[in-house]
Amino acid sequence: MKEPNFMRLLSALFCLLLASCGMELSIPHKPVSDTDIDSLSSRGFVHVGADNIKEMQEMKRLSGMCKTKQNTCGLAAGISAGFMLSPREAFYDLKNPPAYLYPGDKNSDYEKLANEYPIMRSKRFPEADVGALPNTLAAFWSKQFKYHKAEHIGFDDFSSLSEKAKLEIKQGRPVLIQVRITPNGLPVFMPDDQLGIRAFSNAHWIVLLGYSEAGKGEWLVRDNYGLDGTVTYKAQELSPLIRISNASLKRIADTVSLADDLKTYLTDPDLPIFLDDWHDDNHQDQLRKDFETMRAFNLLVFTSKI
Repeated sequence: MKEPNFMRLLSALFCLLLASCGMELSIPHKPVSDTDIDSLSSRGFVHVGADNIKEMQEMKRLSGMCKTKQNTCGLAAGISAGFMLSPREAFYDLKNPPAYLYPGDKNSDYEKLANEYPIMRSKRFPEADVGALPNTLAAFWSKQFKYHKAEHIGFDDFSSLSEKAKLEIKQGRPVLIQVRITPNGLPVFMPDDQLGIRAFSNAHWIVLLGYSEAGKGEWLVRDNYGLDGTVTYKAQELSPLIRISNASLKRIADTVSLADDLKTYLTDPDLPIFLDDWHDDNHQDQLRKDFETMRAFNLLVFTSKI
């Protein structure tokens, strides 16, 4: 007799609870204030430029621009990274910047970005979203940026990813990296008829701005608070700019379990998820590109369109 769906769900929940009890993803960090940025080079950091980082920190941002989408870390990370590229990618008039931005004021293209940003959703639970995977995120930013295109590069080991990220940073370009985060609750379930109950691990996008090879190595990271929980902030320390160790980045950048899970869907004739707000009707084709190209370690790099 076929097992009832709710019993299968309870069984899966129990297994996930057991697995999560033995797994602690919290990592140490060092907050970086605006006054620290000038001294990073003397501490052995290679970075995309102190002035560049400061200007990115001070750029105009529209808060609360996504009302119906929760997992917009790839949107926030791309906005930060784009502002540090040359030519600069900005979504308001840099020659005549507004004093501040608010929803509906027509002084920026942020709301257009938010409306067009693709979200992966479950067909069974369309109100729940799981953000954007690497290939889709690269395609989105290649479309939105005026001067640059984004490329997803996947790696099977951290050392290869680290080498590529350092090369980009040396040349003054930030990179986006996909990382695992400590979930606030359990992973999102994507039940389907072919494979039963499945769950995607939580993933997140951050920006790498610099690195130091002193000691065992460190990385300079721009985050948009999505690491809260993975990074245990004190209330007075909450900062979008932090330093984490090489070992910590290696630990959270390992998304092999997510990549392996995606591969199980490749023979499924009808994926149990869809891309909301994708720019054409071929969202299944785009998702299959994500599932095929996802690797254990994933970077987005930026190159000139010219």
